[in-house]
Amino acid sequence: MRRAAVALLTASVLLLPARALAQDFWGESTLDAWAMNAELMVSGSAGDAQEVAGAPCAAIHEAIDDYLPPSSENAAVPEWVDFPWAEEIWHTNLTAEMIESLIEMYGWQYIDIVRCTSLYTDGWLQANEAALNLAGNPSGPLVEVTVDGPTQCSSRQVLIASASYYWDYLQGRWAYDFGTDWTESYFGGYTATADLAFRCIDIVEPEDPDFADVAADVPSAQVNYNPLVVGLTGLDTWLWYEFTAPNTYSLGPKTVTVNAYGKDWTLTANAWVDAIHWDIDCETQCDFRASVAEWDDSGMDLSYDFPDTAGEIAAFYDGGGPSNDDALAIHLYEEKGMYTVATATVWRGYYVSLGVPYLYDPVVVVTSRPYEVQEIRGVLTTPGR
Repeated sequence: MRRAAVALLTASVLLLPARALAQDFWGESTLDAWAMNAELMVSGSAGDAQEVAGAPCAAIHEAIDDYLPPSSENAAVPEWVDFPWAEEIWHTNLTAEMIESLIEMYGWQYIDIVRCTSLYTDGWLQANEAALNLAGNPSGPLVEVTVDGPTQCSSRQVLIASASYYWDYLQGRWAYDFGTDWTESYFGGYTATADLAFRCIDIVEPEDPDFADVAADVPSAQVNYNPLVVGLTGLDTWLWYEFTAPNTYSLGPKTVTVNAYGKDWTLTANAWVDAIHWDIDCETQCDFRASVAEWDDSGMDLSYDFPDTAGEIAAFYDGGGPSNDDALAIHLYEEKGMYTVATATVWRGYYVSLGVPYLYDPVVVVTSRPYEVQEIRGVLTTPGR
């Protein structure tokens, strides 16, 4: 038996007021007709959405309730009428004869009755934890779900999931939830089956990889070296980093809003220091803040990588100290001269939207200081003089 009221099958129904979206193109949506009460992306034209949204669904379902209740002589009562939720399912399983009766009794247009009693499967919702849980447990004693598509997306994207929507006459509004082709079986034990498709869509333009302005908000990189004033050829220069407080190695949570497809998307970003690099004779990009993709790291001579992962900050940050035993990195200058020492901190992290995490494009902050290296020469002397 065809599933017509999706919300009745699943444990929770997402009902959030927002504007609607179009799934197939970048930029502001033209589907303003769906700006009623649904955070729902609709595949189709603005005209199609306007027609569906403009149908007098509340009045039509009131007429169904009055004129075609399951006990009515005008209704052919099916075997499942006493099943839980049958009253609402009844409103979305009208036969051709029932539709003709409504037209004759109330004068409704045939197309409006169909629009208001149909299950629409051309919708998409932003995926949340409930959608991922449904995908992660595709088979169970009551619900079986066929999953198609990725459940992880690249940076600057969000995950959307296929959805169905229909007019909920009990609440007097459009209702919707994840999944399409919901089907119920009442025989041999109650089961429900559905299809769930996932897709990744871009919500941030490629030209703006650091959309949360992480590079602008994190502190400048430290340039710590010892000897502090003047380096000496043939003598080690020790490099270290001071993590005196959490804000020296972590950022967030930071909430940002981006607009795409005519809708605001709320993202919460976190970032942390992933690695430190040193260029001991820097010539270009010696003071720099931007995405890692815009950074030339070919001049880096030394590196220290912290034990973090792509989705989790390192448990502890120790930047060492200005001694041979404690330094994070050591360099030996062989020629005297004026050098520019640059330190680069690479920050990576993730953002979360509706409980779903996404990796954030790494950023880099480079800071530099001048460093003079002098040469020590031995002087020959005559003993006794």
